[in-house]
Amino acid sequence: MNERFNRKLIWIFIAGLLTLTGTGLEEVRAADGDQTAIGVVSKSGRGSFILRTEAGKEKTFNTGRGTKYEPANFRAREGDKVQVTFYDKAHRDRTIQAVSKLKLLKLNPNFKEPANPAMGTIKEAGRRAFNIYIPEIKKSWKFEIARGWKKTPKDWTPAADEKVKVTYKKVPSRWSGGVVYQIKTLEKVE
Repeated sequence: MNERFNRKLIWIFIAGLLTLTGTGLEEVRAADGDQTAIGVVSKSGRGSFILRTEAGKEKTFNTGRGTKYEPANFRAREGDKVQVTFYDKAHRDRTIQAVSKLKLLKLNPNFKEPANPAMGTIKEAGRRAFNIYIPEIKKSWKFEIARGWKKTPKDWTPAADEKVKVTYKKVPSRWSGGVVYQIKTLEKVE
C-alpha cells in the first residue's frame, strides 16, 4: 500500500514538472532516441507503410494508437511525401519502427478523390458497404455505411447497376492506418 502511494506520488511529481516546463510526451520520447525520416510512401497497408527515403532506401514503419497525425484527419497513402518521427520498439521477437508522429508534407498529386457528392453506378451492394463506380475518376470506390445514413427513396433497397448520388464523409479508420469513406446520404438517380 505504501509502495503504491509512493509510485503515484512520483508520477504526480513528474507530471507536474512536465506541465511546468512545457515538455510533452513527444519531447520526452525525442530525448529518449526518436529519429526522423522524410520520404515518399511507396506502399501503405493495415497499420504500417513503406517509406522510400530521399537516399532511395525503403523502410517499413508501424502506426498505432500512440501515433499523432498532422493534420489530424490525414492517413498515409501511396505517393504522399511525409515526415516520420519514430522510435525503435521491441515487438514479439524483433524490433520495429513505431511512428510517434506522421506529418504530411505534400499530397500525392496523381491521387484523385471523388467529388462530394459523387455520381456513379453501384457495382456491389452489401449490408455494410457499397462499391460504386465513379466515371469522373474512372475508378470503383468503396463507401461504408455511416450510422444514421439516409437513402432516397426511403423504401428503396440499393442494388447493383443502379445509378446513384452519394454524399460522404472521410473518417480515419479504427482498425487500419487508412481513411474510410462513409455514406451520409445515398440517392437513387433515374
